[in-house]
Amino acid sequence: MLSFLKIFIKPTTYYKILFKIFTFLPKKKIIVFESFGGTKYSDNPKALYEYAKKYYSDYKLIWHVKKGYEEVFINEGVPFFTSPSIKEFTMQARAKVWIMNARTPKWKKPGKGTKFLQTWHGTPLKKLGLDIKKVTMPGVTTEEYKEQFICDTKKWTYLLAQNDYSAQIFNRAFDFPKSEILLTGYPRNDKLFNYSEKEISRLKAKLGIYHKKKVILYAPTWRDEKNHGQGNYYMNLNLDLNKFSNKFKDVILLVRAHYLISENLNISSYDNIIDVSNYTDINELYLMSDILITDYSSVFFDYAILKRPMIFYAYDFEKYKNETRGFYFDYENVPGPVVYNNDELFVEISNMLNNYVDTNVKFRQKYCYLDDGNASKKVFEKIL
Repeated sequence: MLSFLKIFIKPTTYYKILFKIFTFLPKKKIIVFESFGGTKYSDNPKALYEYAKKYYSDYKLIWHVKKGYEEVFINEGVPFFTSPSIKEFTMQARAKVWIMNARTPKWKKPGKGTKFLQTWHGTPLKKLGLDIKKVTMPGVTTEEYKEQFICDTKKWTYLLAQNDYSAQIFNRAFDFPKSEILLTGYPRNDKLFNYSEKEISRLKAKLGIYHKKKVILYAPTWRDEKNHGQGNYYMNLNLDLNKFSNKFKDVILLVRAHYLISENLNISSYDNIIDVSNYTDINELYLMSDILITDYSSVFFDYAILKRPMIFYAYDFEKYKNETRGFYFDYENVPGPVVYNNDELFVEISNMLNNYVDTNVKFRQKYCYLDDGNASKKVFEKIL
């Protein structure tokens, strides 16, 4: 049998056919999880996995992991399989539920009897899917990109939304029926309601940060056109690290690159700046941060729950708005000051560190009203 399967060591046509054959077999009480294409142990799938471990012990829970990204799963003691492997046939093809947060390979489709929960990974600020007028990613035309997107959304049984605003956009941008969009809030945000100061101190200690130190999280998104080829994106921080390090010597800056960024950041020479791009759980970074700096990332919709200050560093605003992606709502309505250069940014950081008054009640009422610390429970009650 093993020698027979050796011809399937790569996802060739034969491998794909074999996977499809296995999807016709009776389903087992298995839930397969995946985050960002098998590269992370994070996000909504992680939150749902940890909830299922407590309350759905009658299910076999297992992760699909991309080869080369196994270390964190081994360290965390999380069961997983890689691709290609026999378990991809015997576990994923026969699972009753798939829970994932990003797009999947075109050939990998769930069979009859398998529910596919697409959690997605954020409330959208920038244009998505069919709403993108011109795709600037390498290796694909606008028409091909949209065709591939629709091919992916047709696999989904359910899609999570953090709020009704998201549900309306997903319905159009993903061409996905609104009746199958679950308005539950985001499971990953449950921990933003269930934490203590002791836990924050513990999280800081993991990064070697003194518990009384002020912490700033810089979490920018990616730029479609900033790439070295298909799937190989890079980032320019556009942040004067020397000036920050000297001006805010007693403040820790955490730099979190988007998951699509392939290059490592070179910031090891600074005592008060830490690269946390590979930190598994961004919600833990939220908890230990006193201020969030972002640009066009959706992270601020989650961070708003904590009622802490946010700064929006939009150094390439006109280009991003008119050429790269575009926005769903007026960027001037984001819940914090918008700055366009380092000088303005550092002024706002000083202001936020010394004096901040929360004025984002209406914002939370519109975008965070479903997040209440019980999203994971609500999700499983709906899909099982």
